[in-house]
Amino acid sequence: MGECNNNNEPFLAFGSGNHQCYVPGTNNVQVRNGNLVITTRIQNGNGKSFTSGRIRQRSNGITYGRFVIRTRLPQGKLLWPAIWLKAKDKSCYSEVDIMEAKGQDPTRTTFTAHLGRNGKNIVKHGTGTRTNAGFGFHEFQLIWTPTTLQWFVDGRMFFSQSLDPRNWFQRGKATCDRLPFSQPMSLILNTAVGGRQFSDNKITPQEAQFGWAKNTFEIDYVRIYQMR
Repeated sequence: MGECNNNNEPFLAFGSGNHQCYVPGTNNVQVRNGNLVITTRIQNGNGKSFTSGRIRQRSNGITYGRFVIRTRLPQGKLLWPAIWLKAKDKSCYSEVDIMEAKGQDPTRTTFTAHLGRNGKNIVKHGTGTRTNAGFGFHEFQLIWTPTTLQWFVDGRMFFSQSLDPRNWFQRGKATCDRLPFSQPMSLILNTAVGGRQFSDNKITPQEAQFGWAKNTFEIDYVRIYQMR
């Protein structure tokens, strides 16, 4: 958790080394021209230089299904949009990153799945690959079955990961007493600013003001289909 995480304050953070606070309300999350828009702003919040938005599915989510999200990514140094799934059950940390991208290089998309006792003791499998998604609208899709996770961009599959328990129960990294990714997960969309995954994790408000070409993460639609 970042330094903004304080249950007594309206500012929330998630991740390590981030430069933003997530703020409730309509300052950073709005509906414009039929799209859901997450805006990252140059604005102080609890020691951070930027504010942004994070949206989470209210329910506990689903187990197995298809997630289809059409978005247009933000553009600028250290902007970090993400579409991901996370289990609310804290006895087993389960996270699937449907899409992560960096604002200075949106054509490289990262797909990752994480499983473990907690957020620090995890096993993860994934890849970062060129998808040519660019800054226009593109459709990101995850198909989640009891045996596999499959990631798609604009209908083309870029990565597949087996859920065979032998791939996840590694020595010294005990996971949970259940099959991998067999619990409900809910959808999250957000834009962070910076983090440990950036080799140069420094930015000033002045750099952002003159260097960010597009500070909005636009979501055209979200479609969730549960497997029967």
